[in-house]
Amino acid sequence: VFADTTISEYGLYAFTQQSIAEKLTLNAGLRYQNHSTYGGEWIPSVGFAYDLGKLTIWRGTVSKGFRSPTIRELFMWGPNPNLRPETVWNYETGFSKTFFNQKMNAELTFYIVEGDNLIVNVGPPDGFQNTGEISNKGIEFALNAAPTKNLKVNMTYSYINMKTPVYATPEHHLFLNANYRIKKLLLTANIQQVSNLDN
Repeated sequence: VFADTTISEYGLYAFTQQSIAEKLTLNAGLRYQNHSTYGGEWIPSVGFAYDLGKLTIWRGTVSKGFRSPTIRELFMWGPNPNLRPETVWNYETGFSKTFFNQKMNAELTFYIVEGDNLIVNVGPPDGFQNTGEISNKGIEFALNAAPTKNLKVNMTYSYINMKTPVYATPEHHLFLNANYRIKKLLLTANIQQVSNLDN
């Protein structure tokens, strides 16, 4: 079926950030998104960062995510003209700390994601589908280090506890990367492990 289709979408966004008593920073944002098919949606976010001292920051965020289906998802390569917009609420808090004269930085984050109608491509013949409600809890850890002037190392690890499995989302994901520079030559090594991938 061939069709001449036009979709329009526009958004307005405002963001503010304020420091209080040198240790606390608050921020808030609000976006209004309007879609020619799905109508208008308000998308808020609020957050904070608090300096605990000794190069340690505690932060937290509550935010809403919203995304309308694209023309490609609606009409091309596994199309589904009945798709609905994604809506997600994200709650997270975490800590970041700098060590060894700022040569190492570590971050630990805990989060909860609750959403509806997540759009995923489940492959042929079904193509793009709305997954329904999701409720995930997880932990993310990131470490960045520069032990020497020429060597940089970073590691990320994430664990997701899924009440309802989400297509193409792993329960465990570990990634390690190292870069070593010798004058104009850069040597890079990566290793990645993915466990319990829902497919």
